[in-house]
Amino acid sequence: MVAWPGAIQRKSGFDDLSCVGWKASGFKVRHSALSATLRPLASKRVLTMQSSSAIVRWLGCAIFLMLPAGARAECALVESIEWMLAASDRVMVGKVVKVDKVIGSDQKEYEAATVEVSKTFKGPDANSVTFVLRDFDHAYAKQWMDEGIPLFFFLVKNDGKRIPVPTEKCAWGLRFDHKSHDAILLGKSKHTWTRCVPALTREFDVLTDEASIIKCLDQAADLAENDRRARGHMLSVPSDTPLSKELARLGAGVVLVVPVDEKLEALGRKRCQSASPFDRQEGAKILRHFKSDKNVEILKGLLADARSSEETLHRTAPGMIYLQLVYRKKIYYVRQAAYDALQELGVKVDKPILEEQLEGPG
Repeated sequence: MVAWPGAIQRKSGFDDLSCVGWKASGFKVRHSALSATLRPLASKRVLTMQSSSAIVRWLGCAIFLMLPAGARAECALVESIEWMLAASDRVMVGKVVKVDKVIGSDQKEYEAATVEVSKTFKGPDANSVTFVLRDFDHAYAKQWMDEGIPLFFFLVKNDGKRIPVPTEKCAWGLRFDHKSHDAILLGKSKHTWTRCVPALTREFDVLTDEASIIKCLDQAADLAENDRRARGHMLSVPSDTPLSKELARLGAGVVLVVPVDEKLEALGRKRCQSASPFDRQEGAKILRHFKSDKNVEILKGLLADARSSEETLHRTAPGMIYLQLVYRKKIYYVRQAAYDALQELGVKVDKPILEEQLEGPG
């Protein structure tokens, strides 16, 4: 193993996926972190799993984490259209019919697009809506208008801060992340760059036809109506899914933001009963959002989960060529996730054995 000077290295185990900034457009993720659902890779038992795709998935993430921080690619964090709808104040489909220029408080020009609405999924109904766009150094709204292709638009109330255009000039803004507008193009553009996002679903599918997207958004709108609090949860994306294959070019791992709602709760319960320890761990993390007698009972049952992994910590020492062992531990990662979830839910339980020292100072 290569010794990176002054570094502390883990031969096994994974850090939690960390959120270092919350945006109206979603989460921003620290590049050196991945979902804690990936932690158990180092367990020798992983190699006995029957699913070869799962092995490839976890092994790829392990190689990623063994790289020094400067050599790592960012973990790709993307949003499902269900989450985009839940986090938006207004969602509709239509065509851009007019584009104006407005001057922001920073004295720069921004596009203000007017859309002829054909269907509204969330927010007030109107025949047309005008909103301001972030400046991506290109007139994308004009490009959309010139092509005449309909789009789905995900809007938020303009606060004059994320896009420095005063509210009185434009009441609505198009959601965006660091590289794209939250708009889904319904057709093939002749341009290489459209700054639109693909229609990714919580089922790990990629939708391309209008009817499928409309059906998905209608269902998402019904769920969002039942739970008006826009809260997101991050799911690691299996490598054998259409979504993962679509975004394989983005880097080492893909994490999908989905809304916290009754469908997520059902998924959490199902994963807690899975034969896969990775699923049980993620299921426990999901159920931390939902306090009920049934969920507490499920989580308590995981406090005795026998699945474990080994975590070994080495560090360099002055004048030494080889890494020095600090400790080697057995980590009960499913128990840890269940215990953390119960703590977050405010349920008092005796702390189970979460780790055992195998080597190193006690």
